[in-house]
Amino acid sequence: MSEETQGYLDSLDETHNPDSVNDDGFARVPDNDYQVRLDKLYISRANKGEGRVQCVFEFEVIVGDHAFRKINKYSGMDTAAGLDFLTRDLRKCGIDHFKWSNVELQFPKALDKLFLLNLKTKTKNDKQFQGVYILKELNRDEIMVSKTLANEDVPF
Repeated sequence: MSEETQGYLDSLDETHNPDSVNDDGFARVPDNDYQVRLDKLYISRANKGEGRVQCVFEFEVIVGDHAFRKINKYSGMDTAAGLDFLTRDLRKCGIDHFKWSNVELQFPKALDKLFLLNLKTKTKNDKQFQGVYILKELNRDEIMVSKTLANEDVPF
């Protein structure tokens, strides 16, 4: 490392304390409705490859106080009811008329689409979990502009 770079890092010790930064990267996003983009969609096994087969939706919040945060939806594929819920979610993402044996081939057409999600915390057997519900696909013109941008003077 150069002396200049080391000098810069030394100066950071005086102006920034890493211990004062709150960890919220993996904290649960609060219950609410969120406008999101579907970033990833894939099938995997839970619990590091040893658990049930599930479909994983990885969404990114695109506006608001939680912009750029990730929301994951895990849909179990081990029961008929779970497959019914997953089928409805895939249809909301534009994936229909498929067979399970090749459903992943259709996943790319759902990526980068915009959706309205609802997060709701529920309690079952004294354990809390957060349900992730795909409400609808959004058109680009349905996306809310952040409050700060909407209140500022726009130069055009």
